[in-house]
Amino acid sequence: MGRSPEDLTVAQYDLLKWVADGCPDGVYDGTSHRVSARSLHNRGLMQVAGRSKTWTAKITPQGTRILQEQTKRVEAVRQRERQEAQARAERERERQLLRARAVEVLDAVVVAGGRLELGADINDRGIEQIEGFLAREGLLPVGQRLTHEPTRMDPTLGVTAYLEPDFTALTPLRDFKIPRQLRDPHPAVVAFQDKRAYVSKKQIPRTARFLQAIVSAATEMGWKVSQPRSAYAGHREVSPDLALRLPSSEVVVTVRELDQRGRTGFAFTVGTEYYTRVQTTTANRGFLASGRLELILTKTWEQQPILSLRDTGEATLEEQLPTFIQRLEIFEAGAHWARGEEARRADSRKVRWREVRKEAFVALTQQRNAEKLRDELTRRDAAAAMRKYADEIDSVTTQSADVDSEAAHEWANWIRQHAEATDPLNGPLHIVQVTSCSHEELQPHMNGWSTYGPHRR
Repeated sequence: MGRSPEDLTVAQYDLLKWVADGCPDGVYDGTSHRVSARSLHNRGLMQVAGRSKTWTAKITPQGTRILQEQTKRVEAVRQRERQEAQARAERERERQLLRARAVEVLDAVVVAGGRLELGADINDRGIEQIEGFLAREGLLPVGQRLTHEPTRMDPTLGVTAYLEPDFTALTPLRDFKIPRQLRDPHPAVVAFQDKRAYVSKKQIPRTARFLQAIVSAATEMGWKVSQPRSAYAGHREVSPDLALRLPSSEVVVTVRELDQRGRTGFAFTVGTEYYTRVQTTTANRGFLASGRLELILTKTWEQQPILSLRDTGEATLEEQLPTFIQRLEIFEAGAHWARGEEARRADSRKVRWREVRKEAFVALTQQRNAEKLRDELTRRDAAAAMRKYADEIDSVTTQSADVDSEAAHEWANWIRQHAEATDPLNGPLHIVQVTSCSHEELQPHMNGWSTYGPHRR
């Protein structure tokens, strides 16, 4: 709801209240408040007269009415502003605490040589807040960024923070030229000129030169360029123009022309003559060419684009060629780094898995010995009870003439023999050493790891 024209701001209310109280000294410094007083004078809420030392102000009946009517509203506004100020102060305090913690963690990681175990005192969300703050505030070392992973690839051990290369910052923007004329074009570029698919006839020469520039830039970077594989033949909707073989993967490039509504489509259509059965390619009259091109980069055999560039008011597609090559460089550098990191993590997982498995055998050994102890205590108590019962049988037999003494003594002797046979003190007394067991027995002691290999369940 909007504010009424008669509503006063908190500052105006305080000024009007000050005038109503007789303008006591020590409330306002200087003369800036007199400007606001003049505004209230013009609204008929007070009467202002004189200048400098003769300046006076007196509230009007209308001002008194407004003062009374708006007291509750102004106090509510004042309370809301106070709460907002407190919230801002709290956010600033939290920001300063986060800054201090982030700088502390970063300094510790740097001193530790770029990798530091933080333990379980900080969780993933906490370290992610630190990483984001350092990146936003520009506090990271040049060409590096802070990231994290589970300590020794085991979340139960906490978090390890480390610095890794920031390839976006480390990869320079190279300069590449677009040829003015096609001379000795690549076979893929020649094939594009004959394809007649996504680009109108007027834009084919421009697109061919752009594709040739990509070929030259990729060759300069040491990457291989080829025509798309024959597997794409017949799939008109996904047929690309170039295939780039990078050290880590193969990507394909497709250049399309946007129509006047900013959509992609076919600039040409393929038809078949009824009598001769000959295929003909003609311009698509339904495609309203705009002259604006779009580049789509996709991994081979995948449909989801990993990069898209298009003509804009700020830069043409040709002017974005250095950005395109830079993105590929960043992608390749990141992939190379990721392979090394994955190998390191795999080794770490193997070592940790062996440790957990060893600890699991110790825990299983402890469990089995505890079970053995409980069994021996049960058998010992049972043997003692058997002997006591045999003695009671002998006692009853001696005191009672009604009992078959011979049978009773025979039964008592058998009980004593059975007690001797089952008493654990008469058997081997040693600790059980577990060296092998089933996966099912060991799994409860693996602390989230699989018994079959170095991966977590």
